[in-house]
Amino acid sequence: MRVSRLTTGAALAIALLLAACASDGEPTPTNTLASATPPAATTAAPTSTPTSTPEPTATPVPLPPAQPTSLLWEAHGPVTRETSTAYLAINPLDGNIWVGIPYENRFWIVSPSGKYIESWGEAGKGPGQLDLIDHSLNPNGFTPIAFAPDGSFVVGDTGNNRVQLFDAHRQFVREWGSFGSDDGEFVQIVSIATDGTIVYVGDGDHYNIQAFDMDGSYLRTIGKAGSYNSVAVGLDGRILAANTANRAGHPPALAIFDPDGSIVSTTSLSVQSADAIQPVLDAEGNIYVNLEQNSYPWTPMGVVQFDPNGRVVQVFEGGGDFIAVSPDGQTLYAGHGIQLDTTQWTSIRAFSLAGA
Repeated sequence: MRVSRLTTGAALAIALLLAACASDGEPTPTNTLASATPPAATTAAPTSTPTSTPEPTATPVPLPPAQPTSLLWEAHGPVTRETSTAYLAINPLDGNIWVGIPYENRFWIVSPSGKYIESWGEAGKGPGQLDLIDHSLNPNGFTPIAFAPDGSFVVGDTGNNRVQLFDAHRQFVREWGSFGSDDGEFVQIVSIATDGTIVYVGDGDHYNIQAFDMDGSYLRTIGKAGSYNSVAVGLDGRILAANTANRAGHPPALAIFDPDGSIVSTTSLSVQSADAIQPVLDAEGNIYVNLEQNSYPWTPMGVVQFDPNGRVVQVFEGGGDFIAVSPDGQTLYAGHGIQLDTTQWTSIRAFSLAGA
């Protein structure tokens, strides 16, 4: 899940690659899940609530063969040297897909049929403005965004170390957070989720998930440092967490928590050299987690579908660094940030999951 700034020479190489792909027709799928020896089972750390109990031991689950997907469309907004697609979110009011463009501090808005509509976002530090770069020694771009059922949305304003809440008309409502390691503070916001009542924020430096009410008041932390940093939440309040580039040595896994932060289950995936990047849900509560190679060139390795109870259902080929799934579970949207190799793309792609 690394979205690095591209040099001018590399940008030209990307442009040439995109032109070649356009002339050759539909891209040939190259991302498949390789079989691997299951890693040893681990026992994850307890949640940070005072009365929490240890997480159940996670038995690695072998993955079935990957099912093919078919490309439906590929959409571009205005592409510049800075264009790098990142996190995706679907507006529940109109079905439009919001595509984060971190180095331009904005979002593309694309229709479900792949038509670019407009862009939204303004760079800066003031209320409603965005800084989506983490300002580390080797800067990375993040565009965490999540919609509530009423169309309001929250943005993880990574470079400003804050969360911003906007109403359904894109008007700024409030902000909270600052740089630091205490409750309510952030170092690197890499994930965000909301059900309209609670906001969950995943920190890529702390490797934990903090929960806030809609006024920005800190409630609790889910998972101690070194456990999970990518989060989603269902309309039933269930919290889903995945571990990305986990320095504590946990294997790729999906964890499900009750609304109060108590652990329900942990499912470890039997894929070595992979990160579980991001959990997302469809309207039926099915869960999808994209896997990515955990070293250069960080190639997408597929998307794993779980049932609402966290049991593996099937695996799909392809995917991307960042994904969203249509409410009916029929379409997978994937973004792929410009990195330092030429296998990436500056667009959003839609894949059919029907009949897989």
